[in-house]
Amino acid sequence: MLIKNKIILIILTLLLMQPLSSNDFDKIIINKTPIEIDYFAFHDSKNNPFTLGSFQGNVVLLNLWATWCAPCIKEMPSLNNLANIVKNEKIKIITLNQDLGKDLSEIKNFYKKNTLHYLEPYLDNSGSVGKITKIRGLPTTLIINKEGKEIARVEGVIKWDSDKFLNWIRNF
Repeated sequence: MLIKNKIILIILTLLLMQPLSSNDFDKIIINKTPIEIDYFAFHDSKNNPFTLGSFQGNVVLLNLWATWCAPCIKEMPSLNNLANIVKNEKIKIITLNQDLGKDLSEIKNFYKKNTLHYLEPYLDNSGSVGKITKIRGLPTTLIINKEGKEIARVEGVIKWDSDKFLNWIRNF
């Protein structure tokens, strides 16, 4: 019975990993068990306060980025396309700006200039979210399950709107 359980576990693992065969997916760091995330708050483009709890019941991609970060800027069109593709699904893309000292008007102008029509600008003007979530650099994206726990993260750039990523993220 023990051998049968191990074989089933191996087969399930291989099936789950199959969509993750491209180089981009090597960057996804999957947690063995979901991780609780400490409380933090941030603001939307109208300066309304939000927390992760505001999005509970959805899978959330929490992308921490900055306007001065070239890799961050490079991945924004892919995140924008993803937001458009999943706009009617229980998947939310939160692009949380980490520029200290920037105000919302500057972030809105960045979105407008870069034609990011499907992304909502969010701002963490205290810089606390990066510390709370223990990021090592930008961009970093936390993938959060419907219960509000981190199930994976990506440090760096991937093609968020690829079919392989879409198939993988829709499983949560």
